[in-house]
Amino acid sequence: MRRIFAVIAVVMAAMCAIAQTPQDVMRQVAAKINGSSGLSGNFKVTYPGNSVNGSFKISGRKSQIDIAGMGRQWYDGRTLWNANPRTREVTVVIPTADELAEANPLAYLDNYASRYNIYFSSRKDASRYLVLLNPKRAGNMDVKAIEVAVNKKTMLPERLVIRMNNDSRSSVTFTGVATGRKFNADEFVFPAAAYKDYETIDLR
Repeated sequence: MRRIFAVIAVVMAAMCAIAQTPQDVMRQVAAKINGSSGLSGNFKVTYPGNSVNGSFKISGRKSQIDIAGMGRQWYDGRTLWNANPRTREVTVVIPTADELAEANPLAYLDNYASRYNIYFSSRKDASRYLVLLNPKRAGNMDVKAIEVAVNKKTMLPERLVIRMNNDSRSSVTFTGVATGRKFNADEFVFPAAAYKDYETIDLR
């Protein structure tokens, strides 16, 4: 009899582990991202007619984004610097939510619980949870919906598919994501000495 109860207990525990809600998934994603001292990795953004590759370093709300051939961005939690090698200009802004998401795609997931209604996508993927985020307020960041593909083993996002209000779509694929990184604070501040020949456009 005890053996039967033990088997039942194991089965019930397994069922509880499997029966995740989309809210459970997003809580675990947020815990992985926010609980890490730092994240680094690579990404590819694909949008109509084009694609770009880049790399990122993230620590809390701070980020450094390097986009191949297009420049580098630093965000110290308040100020965003964008260095463009083609125009040799550095633009300085206090970013809006839209600008911050452009600088750091993972920023789309900030405050997800208050900003989005959360569902599982109708599409299925054996190795990933597919979570659909619908903005609670029309026009929120000009986003109509975001599908987040979460690796079931790491509980880290592997892909975002972003549908805008004009129905255009873009996707961000993350690879080589490492957690537990340690970064110096100055890695998220624009190194002015290295860009002395760039014109500064201060829009703060």
